[in-house]
Amino acid sequence: MLGDFITRIIILLVGYAYPAYGCYKSVEKKKLEIHELRYWCQYWILVALLTVFERIGDIIVSWLPLYGEIKIALLIYLCYPKSQGLSYVYEKLLCPYMSKHESDIDQGISILKIRGHLVIAQLLQCIFHWSLQIFKQLQQQITIYKVFKTNIYILKLYCIRALSPNPFTSFVYRIITDQSQKINNKQELL
Repeated sequence: MLGDFITRIIILLVGYAYPAYGCYKSVEKKKLEIHELRYWCQYWILVALLTVFERIGDIIVSWLPLYGEIKIALLIYLCYPKSQGLSYVYEKLLCPYMSKHESDIDQGISILKIRGHLVIAQLLQCIFHWSLQIFKQLQQQITIYKVFKTNIYILKLYCIRALSPNPFTSFVYRIITDQSQKINNKQELL
């Protein structure tokens, strides 16, 4: 059994990098050949579907022995031109299914588009309310911090006033005490 990391690298190379290069070579030819372009379109359609099913398969059956190796073998089967695996899977399995259910799939996509807009709108509304709550909590925390900081200053000034009573210290002490009371009153209003 190959390790998960090695399996992923091989899948990326065999299933994505090599076919992407082959597709590039087909597209950049001076004389485009329709059968080559059709081949690569079919390949990428199947790879897209396999990628979707792979996410589900990874959750359900990834514990099976040789699961990663089976995925590699399937990609090699699809990619290797002499095996004709791609044309078999596409023409014998996928095409008949898609043709039979095309109207249902189109209808489902339309419903998903409509519901998707509603879901996104609800999600944005939730994010807005959530961020508003966070902002209010931060604002309260800042106010509490300011009150705490002001109370520390009052405590320091009280100590200074007790040690050296003079008119200036009394004046500053009164100003800070008034400010602290204003902040406390604002906090009570919140």
